[in-house]
Amino acid sequence: MKHLRLLAFALWRLARRPWKNLALFSIYVVIVFLAASYLLYSAGLLLEVRETLGNGADLVVQARMGGGPFLFRLDLGSG
Repeated sequence: MKHLRLLAFALWRLARRPWKNLALFSIYVVIVFLAASYLLYSAGLLLEVRETLGNGADLVVQARMGGGPFLFRLDLGSG
């Protein structure tokens, strides 16, 4: 019975200022959304960097052929 009275009191306090509670809830939702978006974006970017650098050559030599850059890929240890 004591818990029901406490719950009723809490709900009554929340119902007194519905716009203030809605504004606070909205701000918290936006903050959580931005934090989750940042974490998801940074994790995806880190995964892309690891895949890109993991599949790259160990040594890349650049030269000029025909007026533009030309990349020679040297695989070390292949012969």
